[in-house]
This record gives sequence, structure tokens and C-alpha cells, in this order.
Amino acid sequence: MVIMFCIIGVYEVGHSIVDVWIMLIMGIIGYALRKFGFDPAPLVLGLVIAPTLEMSLRQSLIMSNGNWTIFFQRPIAAALLGLCAALLALAALSLIRSRKDWRSRLAEVEAGDNP
Repeated sequence: MVIMFCIIGVYEVGHSIVDVWIMLIMGIIGYALRKFGFDPAPLVLGLVIAPTLEMSLRQSLIMSNGNWTIFFQRPIAAALLGLCAALLALAALSLIRSRKDWRSRLAEVEAGDNP
């Protein structure tokens, strides 16, 4: 019943069967992401924010005549970019450590030290 109302609603907005197919495909992708343990919220947030971010990036590059250093000229911008880089490095380091920990536990189980 809910799927029927979704299909009718999508068709009524644009009067296009292509919109219905896109909705169905995105629904299947969302179901698969949830089934494999991915949270769909960041994906939806990215899809909503991406057009605004792209437009702002273009405006900034047009104002600076294509010079990318405009993003590093102000101290607050450099600090935020540094913070983003540090958080990405921390996430990568955490992933590497958990992988090593997983391998060491597997070796212990195979050796019979820890059941």
C-alpha cells in the first residue's frame, strides 16, 4: 500500500514514468545499503548538499580566477582544512589498527591459545 502511494506520488509530481523508475531503483539501492549495514543518512545528506556545494565551489573559483589557494588564504579556512585532514587520518589509522587486531586474534584462535 505504501509503495503504491509512493509510485502514484512520484508520477503525479512530474508525469513521467522515468521518475517512477528512478524512485524504484533508488529504493532498491537503499534497501541493499541497509541490508549490508550502511547508513543511508550520509548518502541522502550528500545528495542534498552536493548541488549547493558545487555551485559555491564554482563561484569561489570564478572570483579567484581559477586560483585554488583562495581556500587556504584565511587562517580559519586553513585550520578547518587541517582539522578535516587530521580526522581523515585518524579514521584511516583506526581502520588499520582494527585490521591488525583482527589478524592477531585470528592467529591466536588458529594457534589454539584463545577459544
